[in-house]
Amino acid sequence: MLRFLVLTLILLFSINHIETSAEPLELDTPKNTIHEWKEIENHVEKIHVDTHYIEYRRNFIKETRPCKIYHHIRTIVYYCEIHGHTKVETVLEKIEHSEDHS
Repeated sequence: MLRFLVLTLILLFSINHIETSAEPLELDTPKNTIHEWKEIENHVEKIHVDTHYIEYRRNFIKETRPCKIYHHIRTIVYYCEIHGHTKVETVLEKIEHSEDHS
């Protein structure tokens, strides 16, 4: 028990006298935290998402036909030349149905 107490006191005493110094890293400077994003790619992609069926009447007969749903998604890619970072932004432009629902 006495050994444990002595070792604990020595450890606490040595921890209190350890000198630490922190030097700022090059990445921590405000100059390097600002990104200069430049748009390098911008395109719209049409993606088939779902198909559902529409009921309609033709000559008093109930019929169904498929309606395909498409999403137009715009993808914008940005690049920062200072850091070599990229970021991507995606936006849903519109939803398109292949058939008229009226």
